[in-house]
Amino acid sequence: MGRPDFRIGGRIFATLWEALGLAMAKLAPEQQEMLCAAKPAIFAPVPGRWGRRGATHIRLAKADEAALRSALTMAWKRLAPKPLLAAFDGAAPAVTPQASRPVTRRPSRPAPTSRGSTSAIRVRRARLDEAPAISRLIIGTLRQSNAQDYGPAAIETMAEDFSANNIAAHLRERRVYVAASAGAILGTISLAPERIHSVFVDPSQQGRGIGVKMVRFVEALARREGQQRLALTSSLTAVGFYRKLGYEGAERRLRHGVETILVSKELLPRAKPNGPRDE
Repeated sequence: MGRPDFRIGGRIFATLWEALGLAMAKLAPEQQEMLCAAKPAIFAPVPGRWGRRGATHIRLAKADEAALRSALTMAWKRLAPKPLLAAFDGAAPAVTPQASRPVTRRPSRPAPTSRGSTSAIRVRRARLDEAPAISRLIIGTLRQSNAQDYGPAAIETMAEDFSANNIAAHLRERRVYVAASAGAILGTISLAPERIHSVFVDPSQQGRGIGVKMVRFVEALARREGQQRLALTSSLTAVGFYRKLGYEGAERRLRHGVETILVSKELLPRAKPNGPRDE
């Protein structure tokens, strides 16, 4: 049709009108609504029927790389064959929106009733068979705790990152830990070189210091391994929590239409000779 298009599995997910300075991404209507509301200077529905179905104009002169990458990845993932999508998700956890939307259920094992000391709570390496429970905890936390800062479409976009299959992939790719007590998983955190990922605490257990305990645990591991700096991508909801723990930074990132904040912390050696063991 006289202009470049971009395809996956023979299906067009984006087109380019270079002379007009426009691109088009085929999004879901809810994705289109989210991006247009978040960045109206960059995104606008294509006029007419195609626009109502999710076709979205991208004004290239206004777009930054993060916004453009987010929209194109959303469009690509909508049409990518499942085997290719699974390979993409497994190979790129930092970009993941990863996998199908699971049903949210509360963990079946009861959590301890005491909300005082965290001394009975142990931070340990997660097991592969705990992937479904970790997935349920994270998605439940997103839908309850993060709803004050993100709309429903953004919450579901984030939740796609944390299906049981993707948690299982994370367990193979990096070190995933859980905070557990009396057989119940109360929180989770992951550690990669110079990077913390996926810090979540069950909403019913928040305010007990579990998040602080997990962060301090992985910081001690990182120090023992000689890492000098840790960074993480914080949700808008958790920025204040990380500030109190010494993480600084205000770089805003838009990934798959979801705004987050990049923060980091320099790790200073501690006097205590014995740190946590990587169990």
